[in-house]
Amino acid sequence: MRKNFRGTTKTVLVGGLLAMAAVGCGGGSSATTASGGGAASGAASPAAGTHKIAAVFSGSVTASGWDRDGKAALDAMASTMGVKASTIESLAYDKASQTLDRLANQGYDIIIAHSSGFEPSVLEVAPKHPKTQFILFSDISTTTPPPNVAAWKINWNELGYLVGTAMCTISPTGNVGHVSSAPIPAFTRLAGGLAQATESEGNCKGKKDALKITFTGSFTDAALAKSAALSILGKGADVLSDGADAAGKAVVASAIEKKIPYVGGLFDVAPDGPGVVATSIPINFNSAYAEMGKLLSDGTIKQGGIYDVDVKSGGLDYTKPVKIVPNAADVTKALDSAISRIKDGSLSIDPKREIKG
Repeated sequence: MRKNFRGTTKTVLVGGLLAMAAVGCGGGSSATTASGGGAASGAASPAAGTHKIAAVFSGSVTASGWDRDGKAALDAMASTMGVKASTIESLAYDKASQTLDRLANQGYDIIIAHSSGFEPSVLEVAPKHPKTQFILFSDISTTTPPPNVAAWKINWNELGYLVGTAMCTISPTGNVGHVSSAPIPAFTRLAGGLAQATESEGNCKGKKDALKITFTGSFTDAALAKSAALSILGKGADVLSDGADAAGKAVVASAIEKKIPYVGGLFDVAPDGPGVVATSIPINFNSAYAEMGKLLSDGTIKQGGIYDVDVKSGGLDYTKPVKIVPNAADVTKALDSAISRIKDGSLSIDPKREIKG
């Protein structure tokens, strides 16, 4: 999910009734749905226990919650399949093509790329190795990937909407703040979901400039992330969240320093912010990888299949119980309502809405 961006910090104020431009791009059961070809993949499907699996990560599998939780889910999947997965961490995107090509030449029949930033390399290398199953986790921009490429696609807009619902319900003033790293598609759509929530949820509803967003341009610069968070608080926000990746701990630290409630996204951040984290909207990595493993073991993964990680699949939920805020019961009720309405179709989250910074 991580890409290298540098530049000036940019803050965006989003009004409750402001229409954003729609720009296209790409914890429960694992009953996700797949789009794509109807036939099983043409990649090789060895017997259980004979697969050779490799996975590449864009960051450290111990330092970053995204890669740490993905690695844990990968290991659990591999254990269930009766194999051991090899991993390469902190792989730069501009080095990915040669690494993926090398892994395929070394006989790995399943190669997993745990970041949408690897998409160009996956799409470049996969056609050269038709007997190797490539899997992209997080996002994919094309609806027609090569037959031996599958993707688990997170609904970032739904994730953002749930984060926004929690924040707008917690906030007594309807002023909420979000620090993002760089305007990659995952984070611009997460921000789009936040913006949609401010139009209809809690005390943000109908309020001008309810959402304050800062894009720092860095995934790792903690000082820059903390400065952005403090600046947002200075503009009146009384609840924080982030899409700042490894630098996100600095946003949580700002919430701790100023005694401001915090809502996590992507993974459960409660251990990083005792006393300030009200709830998180974690991605269910275990559910997605368990489904991945079952399809790989059964040989039923679809050619060019795209599998949803969203509310309906159980891939997105919130951590319970909601804590530390006086209206915790209201937050729980608001999140349960949003999830129920998404599941029954009465609440439609725009999947293409973005804030690009």
